[in-house]
Amino acid sequence: MSILVVNCDDWLGYHVVSTLLEHDYKVEGTIQPVTDGYQDIEDLTMFFGRNSSFSITSTIKKEYRIGIIVGKFYGDIPQNVEKLIVINPDEEQHRSIKHSNCTTIRTSILFGEWMPMNEKGIFHKNEYIPFTSEKFKRESIYAADFTEALMQWLKITNLPSELTIYPNNDEKKKVTKIEKNRYIRENIPNKENLKNVIEHYYKFKKMYNNF
Repeated sequence: MSILVVNCDDWLGYHVVSTLLEHDYKVEGTIQPVTDGYQDIEDLTMFFGRNSSFSITSTIKKEYRIGIIVGKFYGDIPQNVEKLIVINPDEEQHRSIKHSNCTTIRTSILFGEWMPMNEKGIFHKNEYIPFTSEKFKRESIYAADFTEALMQWLKITNLPSELTIYPNNDEKKKVTKIEKNRYIRENIPNKENLKNVIEHYYKFKKMYNNF
């Protein structure tokens, strides 16, 4: 049974789909409409569109084992999924979610390739955060570290209804422990990840949503 990813062309949706495909999941994705100021400068799905395990769907009619909604969503909540995971939802929309088996995941600052950024910082929840700021250094999580942890959570039957994700500054805190607050350890130091993200930005600068 396939995994459904709503907003697979969102920058974080791109990372979620890429990691799912790396873990040999079959994925069907929906693309967010061009509305509410969203600008689709370049379709990120082209980077995994040729993978035979990935396809775009415009109608959600089949049954899915897991549905993942990334960020702000449009239309009705898919009910034909056994387990629904909503990542960083719009809070007003979140209050309207009705699903019998839903986990909402909220994260501290995620950063990664294709995020809204320039060479000096990112745009996060209507706030510009410089890479040199203490807030970024203290609260940031590399997107690939988050999506790798997400792969572990997909295998767990009874996830809490709410999870809040933070960077791990304490080696005693384990990713595999189920609780409302979760802590993710860095696979590679964030300083190195940030360097790679900035290099990616310069390489594909014309394809980024700049501000």
